[in-house]
Amino acid sequence: MNRRIVLILLFVFGVVVFGGLLAHNLLFPHVVNEYEVTVQLSGAEGVPFIGEYIRDGRREKISGVLPWELTDSHVSRVEIRKTRPEDEIRVEMHGGGSMVSTQIRSPVEGVIVRMDGGWSCEGIMEKQKK
Repeated sequence: MNRRIVLILLFVFGVVVFGGLLAHNLLFPHVVNEYEVTVQLSGAEGVPFIGEYIRDGRREKISGVLPWELTDSHVSRVEIRKTRPEDEIRVEMHGGGSMVSTQIRSPVEGVIVRMDGGWSCEGIMEKQKK
């Protein structure tokens, strides 16, 4: 009788743990890239930039001047923006067998690169003056 109760309790425990993990993954999907991503910014020396990247679901602010480089893992999104419209920034990113190479110049203000579910690159247009 005791053995039967233990087996039933183990089964219930397994169902609860598995169901909890399944529910968590369905309610909070989170793709984490295990590989390292390298971001390299280049152009005229001293050109300032701002941006952010998402690492392990957390937003990390970044800023600096060219040339600049970052290597980190578990990155799912990177955003880089010029701070002055006349500047140009060359953006190169690679990791996990994928890469992006683009130029930020007018009328583009910045770029967003997403790494979760395949890499994609999107330009951020400068705000129109009225």
